[in-house]
Amino acid sequence: MPASAATPRGLCAPSGPRSCSTCPRASVRFTKPVVLLWGNADRFFKLELGRRLATAFLDARLVEIDGSRTFLSLDEPQRVADEIHAAAFYAQV
Repeated sequence: MPASAATPRGLCAPSGPRSCSTCPRASVRFTKPVVLLWGNADRFFKLELGRRLATAFLDARLVEIDGSRTFLSLDEPQRVADEIHAAAFYAQV
């Protein structure tokens, strides 16, 4: 895997040779479950970016948090805590 593809920026460049559609899957080395929490009202990190990032892993789940933006833990602290708890519980099963 190219070094540039090992970073979020490398995985999700909007276009060019490092875009998620052409870069090697990050899951080649990381095979654990991945949960991505994403605010669907974020103006900077658009939901499409989260969807593309989720495709980079074999076992990823994208959780869309309605009305939240970049700082999910400030917008929806209980929802974030609940999702972390659920992911941790699922990982132990």
